[in-house]
Amino acid sequence: MALERAGLLRPGRNFTATLKPGVHGITALLQDSGGLTAGAGISMTVTTAAPAPATNTRAVVKILSPAANSTNGTGAIRFTATAMDAEDGDISSKIRWHSSVQGYFGQGANFTATLKPGVHGITALLQDSGGLTAGTGIRITVQ
Repeated sequence: MALERAGLLRPGRNFTATLKPGVHGITALLQDSGGLTAGAGISMTVTTAAPAPATNTRAVVKILSPAANSTNGTGAIRFTATAMDAEDGDISSKIRWHSSVQGYFGQGANFTATLKPGVHGITALLQDSGGLTAGTGIRITVQ
């Protein structure tokens, strides 16, 4: 196989070659046992490779209040959490709060909510700009 810019690449059926950016004429030639030669060629444009995409890591979400396994009154309960992402920084404002008893009940890093009496599985979830979902959960009792 011959390359217009670089000369002979490599004999054989299969091989790998690294080409510089630009337009290349590539010709495959063969010679049969009777000495006859045949070939075919193509033109190919090589561009620079795109940079590898940045690694996307999952955010770290921490519920600060209420405390896990705490017992809370029926009034307003303060919910506080943080979410740090290596690529996006502080994304605590994206946290969506869910209760196993009531479903979605709020969004953000710091707010109050009133929940129905019972044992609640509380989940703080979010999605970062790279599409990864992160979250954490606790259990609380509301009297």
